[in-house]
Amino acid sequence: MNKIAFSRSVASKYIELRKKFKLSVQLVELFKFGIASILAILSIGLYGFLVNSSSTKGYFLREEMNQLEDIKFDYNILNLKIIKKEKEKRDSIEFRNFVEIQNIEIKHNIVYLPVEQEISLNE
Repeated sequence: MNKIAFSRSVASKYIELRKKFKLSVQLVELFKFGIASILAILSIGLYGFLVNSSSTKGYFLREEMNQLEDIKFDYNILNLKIIKKEKEKRDSIEFRNFVEIQNIEIKHNIVYLPVEQEISLNE
């Protein structure tokens, strides 16, 4: 009878150990699944954050580039206006000089003066 009781207690202990081992294996598998799920969620979240961040930066970069292009365009228009004004002023000055040159009366009379003395720098 001792043998039967002993074998029954060993069998029950073995069954209990097996249940505990099975439970621990299930816990390990559940732990693995949890870690894998957390890593997947974090990687998807990080990917979403980086894509959103880069697209937002790209959007604002495009906006700033458009503003810079508008400013350069306005600058070029103003520069063109300045060049046109300078050309108008230069043309008006050249025309005025040309008119003044045409209006100068040149005297055709040549006068001879008798010179008896030599002109020198050292007197």
